[in-house]
Amino acid sequence: NQTVTGGGTAPYLKSLNIASTGTVNFSGTIGIGTDLIWTSGTISAGTSKIYTQYGSGTINLGSQVLYDLDLAHSGYSRAVTGTLYVSHNLTVSGGTTLGGTLDVKGDITATSGSVTSALIVSGSGAQSISSTAGFPTGTVTINKSAGVATLATNLSLSTSGQDLLLQSGSLDLNGKTLTVNDLFTLSSGTTMYTSCGSYSPSSGVKFSNSGTIVGGSNVYLSIDDVTVTEGSAATLTVSLSGVNCAAVNFNYATTDGTALAGSDYTSKSGSGSIAAGATSTTISVNTTADGV
Repeated sequence: NQTVTGGGTAPYLKSLNIASTGTVNFSGTIGIGTDLIWTSGTISAGTSKIYTQYGSGTINLGSQVLYDLDLAHSGYSRAVTGTLYVSHNLTVSGGTTLGGTLDVKGDITATSGSVTSALIVSGSGAQSISSTAGFPTGTVTINKSAGVATLATNLSLSTSGQDLLLQSGSLDLNGKTLTVNDLFTLSSGTTMYTSCGSYSPSSGVKFSNSGTIVGGSNVYLSIDDVTVTEGSAATLTVSLSGVNCAAVNFNYATTDGTALAGSDYTSKSGSGSIAAGATSTTISVNTTADGV
């Protein structure tokens, strides 16, 4: 086995070719000047970061997986061959990245550069998508086994022919604006939370929805437990897990547990609402002093 330990963005390796019969361990931030090529062996990325810089070249890692990747080769170009797998975060901060597919399981942040690659958002946990410049211009596919992909900024997929496919999992617009140049598809079983954000297209031949669109946020309701003296009112607090941009309406009804309706409390049902921007409301239930 061998270990490649990076010392930050400088000094950096002019190129790195992996042709091993064992395991090559990556550690720290490893600067790469031109080519990053794998032909044999196993890459164990740990919690390392690959930082591309100062030169044009090719990235071809086959089925090997990186941890963090920062495409930072300002003024230069990188050609991606096949699919480049990133198990944690992807940052695009400079340069031109051409072709291939970026498959990312962590957060995606694009601030500068040009990337023509396709993008797959494939993590099983929460993922954040942020773009001010340099976001990939190929087809974007959200294919999550669990968790939610959330927009941290407005996102414009503005390249001619650029599609967005919500293939599996959930997307939360988080109050932001999503614009898709070409086809926007929600597959069966998927969910998009608008959280009072907007999206286009939202109808017509370029929009296909077999999933579920929720106008509010990706939040849930809970109710607390209370202990009171018999004969007094029990005040129950209904809470939201987070702030919602629109009112959340719900129905409720009491059911017997150790307390019985009529002898221990007065049954109650109805509807309630938590106003936009608020996180809780209360329900009052009268109890009966039966001496037991």
